[in-house]
Amino acid sequence: MKFKDDKLMSNRDLIDISRTMFVTLLVTKFCNIKCWYCDVLTGDSKKSRYMDLSDIDKVIQFIDIQDHPKKPNICINFFGGEPTLNPHLSDMVYKIKKYFEGKRNVDILITTNLIKPLEYFKSLPKELIYAASFHSDWVKDPDEWFEKARYLNDNMQLYHAVLMMQMENMGLIYHYMHKNYDIPTIVCPIDQIINDKKYIEYKEEFDNWDMFEDSEKELFYDKDSVQKYHMCSSGIIIDEYGNLYNCWPTINNPITNVFETPDKKIPGWHICNNYTSNCDMEVIRSSIKYYIKNIEDPQPEGDEYTLEELKRYKNRSVLFRCNA
Repeated sequence: MKFKDDKLMSNRDLIDISRTMFVTLLVTKFCNIKCWYCDVLTGDSKKSRYMDLSDIDKVIQFIDIQDHPKKPNICINFFGGEPTLNPHLSDMVYKIKKYFEGKRNVDILITTNLIKPLEYFKSLPKELIYAASFHSDWVKDPDEWFEKARYLNDNMQLYHAVLMMQMENMGLIYHYMHKNYDIPTIVCPIDQIINDKKYIEYKEEFDNWDMFEDSEKELFYDKDSVQKYHMCSSGIIIDEYGNLYNCWPTINNPITNVFETPDKKIPGWHICNNYTSNCDMEVIRSSIKYYIKNIEDPQPEGDEYTLEELKRYKNRSVLFRCNA
């Protein structure tokens, strides 16, 4: 979820996020395209596998026992690699929905390159909400790609289309951005061109800069009082081997392995002293003092939430985050 600065962050926004457990599932690192600018995951088939249904059972078990008390809302993002390559995707979605139905409010999201045919996406569970990334080097027919995006949008499943901009495809992006104005769209320049004069001049031609995903505004409450340690709400990442991390900068230092110890509890927020330019600044952080005073979890009346409580605590909108 994106905010321009902390002055626009309402108390209700803060409450919605603090009531939500964010989980990113790297269900595989395999990918059906190989973008030269990808600096997150390699898609090397020798270093990955597919998360399967027995794995997802342990993920569900792990999620279900977290938090004191349990948070009423869960946001799960299927990520990769390319998550649609996982042959168990539909069954994993159904398992999650069935298990938490009546127990928690669950949003199930997916970040995908939308390369597979439209009929495939029609076959997936309707509960999925999509962030679809457009990689022009690998899309043979852009009109067909946007037809898929429009289908998802018409079915209330498209969060947004992310148009990956390179120096070579600026004209193409401009054309399809205007041709498909009715689709929620953002332009994401690759890191290699953000500071290039040509890109800066290109961007200045537009009145609405909000459509450009090229900067982050820090969301850090009471930062001035922080000396070394602060509180971070990054959420968690679980990879295809069950390794659990708080965020991408800690991807080589897992906290635990969910497949081996699905009954281990971890805090929803964590204390951190490693805040660098590699972090996602739009994750909410705060001083320890501010966290104690202002950020409170809801208190259910019993061991589980009632249907009335779930309805009352449900977020106003989908919070799309992949802990990146």
